[in-house]
Amino acid sequence: MMANRLTKLEFENKELKDQLAAKSAQLDKQGGQLDIYKKKPVKDIQDAFDRQVEKNKAMQTQIKEMEEFLLQYGLQWKGYKDKPEGELDVKKITEQLKDKPMYNYNLP
Repeated sequence: MMANRLTKLEFENKELKDQLAAKSAQLDKQGGQLDIYKKKPVKDIQDAFDRQVEKNKAMQTQIKEMEEFLLQYGLQWKGYKDKPEGELDVKKITEQLKDKPMYNYNLP
């Protein structure tokens, strides 16, 4: 009776050790995959963020240069706050054309 019980416990112990080894191997494999997924997206996201920051800086520089260019001719960028892009305010343009232009062509 005692020998039978001991044999049964040894068999169960072997099964549990095999299950533990299989699950441990599976966890190791999944852990390696997790490390890959953790590292790669963060680097990709950081690279994309850095590229966007550089693009933003370049655009800010370009806007500053454009504003300085307009100021050289006495002009100022107002944007499209009053009218959406593509719409034309004919009344305002007609009024501006009636006034003397702010520029001088110096034509011969």
